[in-house]
Amino acid sequence: MFNVTKFKSLVAILAAGGGVPMTACSSGDGGDSGGAAGSGSGGEASGGGGQGGASSSTGGAAGSAQAGTSSNAGAPAGGGAGAGGVPAGGAAGAPPMGGAGGMGGSGGAGGTPGGDTCAYAFDGECDEPSGTCPPGTDTFDCACTDTGPEGNRDPSMATDLGQITDCDTDASAVDAVMANAADVDFFRFTGQDVFGCLVDPRAAVTAPGATMVDLCMYADCGPGGTTVTCTAGVAVSYDTLQGCCERDAPVQIGVQCQGTADTADVYISVTSEVAACNDYRLEFHY
Repeated sequence: MFNVTKFKSLVAILAAGGGVPMTACSSGDGGDSGGAAGSGSGGEASGGGGQGGASSSTGGAAGSAQAGTSSNAGAPAGGGAGAGGVPAGGAAGAPPMGGAGGMGGSGGAGGTPGGDTCAYAFDGECDEPSGTCPPGTDTFDCACTDTGPEGNRDPSMATDLGQITDCDTDASAVDAVMANAADVDFFRFTGQDVFGCLVDPRAAVTAPGATMVDLCMYADCGPGGTTVTCTAGVAVSYDTLQGCCERDAPVQIGVQCQGTADTADVYISVTSEVAACNDYRLEFHY
């Protein structure tokens, strides 16, 4: 006979989601196993939640499976965002870098050397072209462009004019410059005494516009000794050399050497106390 009271009780249990099986269709142990499995922790019961007794109901197995699946999927959506934990505003929070510094200014140009600081300044010769004086340190001597032979400030540095004889037709000349009052030009030639010609060494300077030009001539016969007389000029000496000097006029000397020939080395010097870049021509004869 249909029992209305028992039917209503069963319906109430099923509506509450319980895993208790219907007494008319299952053994008493099946419902208990199905319910225990369904209550397992979410993360671990997803696979075994539906395991019931041998005669467990379909409802019990479904309940355990749903609970497990729901628990396993339970990581909050916000967790993923938590792993990337640097907020977007963090990187932008660093202060902006300052601009690159400007380049330093270039150093000033070195000072120019002193006008006449070279040890050879005021010696009458421009020593800058030869490198003896650095550029700009021999300005007084280099104020004049000396186109004549230079580096001849004393007899040991005299410009070599070669060899001439004492015959009247054998004379020569050289062009030079008196740069300033300190400029002394020395020249040297060998005078050869030839049989039948007369030894009468002489020299003359032509210097347009120049005044107080001192012209000197010296002779050296060598180890045998030398005797010099002044035909035109005043007797002078320069170190071991004997000679004669004349101002603003030609100079002429007499030479006598030991032996039969009066062959000698002759030195000539040209200078002026008031020279100011004066061109001149020196003519000479033995």
